Amino acid sequence: MIDPTHPLSVTRQSAALGISRGTVYHNTPPLMSPGDLALMRRIDALRWTSRLTGRACCAASCWATSPGVGRRRIGTLMLHMGIAAVFP
Repeated sequence: MIDPTHPLSVTRQSAALGISRGTVYHNTPPLMSPGDLALMRRIDALRWTSRLTGRACCAASCWATSPGVGRRRIGTLMLHMGIAAVFP
């Protein structure tokens, strides 16, 4: 939409589109690291086998493949994925 290499400045391009110049620079989401993506795939695979697994159980089973990953990091990734444990 806005091309920084265009001869017209970014300020004028954003004014022509009717958007704030700040949204051009601050609207890009941060990229996930490959390690986090691998953990998220592992959590997703665990969640398909049992819907009752919470962050502690996921952390215990992810520990074998990724040592040093705790339940707080797994919980943050689960929040990012939008999933939670379903308790009986």
